This record gives sequence, C-alpha cells and structure tokens, in this order.
Amino acid sequence: MNPKVATRSFLIGLIAASFLVTACGEPGETYYVDYQPTESEEPPVEEAPVEEPAVCPHVGEPLIDPAAFPPCPSCTAGGAGCVPKALLPPEKLASFDECDADSVCVPNIIIETSGNFIPQTCDSVFGAEGRCLSKCLPTVAPKADTLPQSSCTAAEACVPCYDPFTQEPTGACEQSCDPGPTEPPVELQTCCSGDGVCLPTDALGDSADQLGQDNCVQNEGEMLCVPTAFLEPDHVPATCIDQSIFGDEPGVCIPECIPAVQGLLQDMTLDQQGCPNNHLCAPCLNPITGKPTGACDDM
Repeated sequence: MNPKVATRSFLIGLIAASFLVTACGEPGETYYVDYQPTESEEPPVEEAPVEEPAVCPHVGEPLIDPAAFPPCPSCTAGGAGCVPKALLPPEKLASFDECDADSVCVPNIIIETSGNFIPQTCDSVFGAEGRCLSKCLPTVAPKADTLPQSSCTAAEACVPCYDPFTQEPTGACEQSCDPGPTEPPVELQTCCSGDGVCLPTDALGDSADQLGQDNCVQNEGEMLCVPTAFLEPDHVPATCIDQSIFGDEPGVCIPECIPAVQGLLQDMTLDQQGCPNNHLCAPCLNPITGKPTGACDDM
C-alpha cells in the first residue's frame, strides 16, 4: 500500500552557447582591412582588431558536417557524434557523456551550428511549452522515456521550460541564444487537502492503481491525485506508532487521500499519532489478524 511514484524532476543543467567547434578560421583569428595611405595623408591610428561575433542562431549550411565524427557508442537514440575534447572548452566537457578518454558525445545541432542555435519549440508534459533536446545529453537521457516526443525528431525529447511541480525553470529554454519561454508555467490542480496534484493516469505507470481521484476534475482522460511527497526522489514516509487497544504497533504516516488508507479504516481505527496534517498512522501489521497491511512494504 506504500505507493511509489517515479520522480518527475526535470531540472536540466545549462549547456553553454559558446562552443569552440569552428569551421571558418581558428578561434581568436581576426581580420584586417588592407589600407595603404597616400603621401599627403597621415597614417591612420592603428586600432585593436575587432573579432566579428558569431551570428546566433546560425542559419544556412552546417558549419561542420556531423558525419565527420563517429556516432556515439553509448547513445542508441542517434543524432550525436564523438567530438574530440580538444575542440571544446574544458569547463563544458561535463555537459556531455564521454565516448572515450579523448572525446565526448555532442548533439548534431551543436556541431552543425558551432553551438549557436535555438532548439525547436514543442508541447511537453501536461501541454507545457518545451524545447526539443537530444536524448544523448546526460541531463535528458534518464528522463527520455517519461517525456513526450511531440514535434521533435526521434533523437530528441520535448523537455518542459518549467518543472510542472515546482514551477522553477528547467534550463531547457535557456540554451544558446534561445530568447526564453513565451508561455507561463502550467499550474496543476491541487488535491489531497492541498498536499497533492492531479495528474493524468497515463503519466503514472504502475502507480496508477494505487491512487484515487480525490477532488481531481475529470476532463480529457482520467486524472488521479498524487501526494506531492511521493514525487520527491527517494521518498520515505515518516514512521509512527499506532496505539490501539491491541497495543502499540509500528507504522508509517500515509496521506488520507490514498485509497488503501480508506480501506484500512473499514477494518480499524486510524489516528494521526504524531503524523503530519492530513496523514494517518497506518500500522505495519493488522492488530486484529496479525497480517501485513502493506503500509510498510519496501521500507
């Protein structure tokens, strides 16, 4: 009865816009105007050369052909190549997975544009505004299966601009010269006396059958109430002692909105017993039958 909902933490580490993978000239190369003064003219004052800034986003033919680099062996999604570490700033190497000791896995869009790009806009989880980011990025790969593809390529996933649970920016819409999101964060309906959010059934996987509708409005598809605590990484419920006429029984604090808690209430009396508000102390063992209640499973 201890529901486990996979965390939906979408925080994405920023990927810097300045990648020194250049095709036109070497980094730091400058250009001069060929000027020769006449005898009646004073030589002009020599000024420091000015480096022409890169255009962002890059448009036109790729600056570098991604086919020049071998595909990433650890990323089956494709759309990325193994770029030598020497072509990237050392402080940016942690943004990518290693191919080997000398190269890292860089998405093709970064290679083609020398890092001057704006990811495609897409519809992410719960209809929120997002950006198409490579599944080969180490910040995206672990969440790729829980993110929609939307209008992205098969090698990309649509990452939301804001974490739908915290409303905090994920960094997905701050890549390179992206001007940022145009829509505000999606606000999820609350439930479970304010301690939960309403999520669509198809986003909950195996946890769906352990959750109830509570006060969630049913629009398109079934919406279920998920206690926000269950969305936290490595969530472990607080322990408690269920005190009854049968004696003291160790238990855990479970939100009242969980259907299994309501099922236990049909067999026994549950109290708060030091648990947080809107939680009840569910014993590990049924004090009447002595059998496990399921409340302490996986503890």
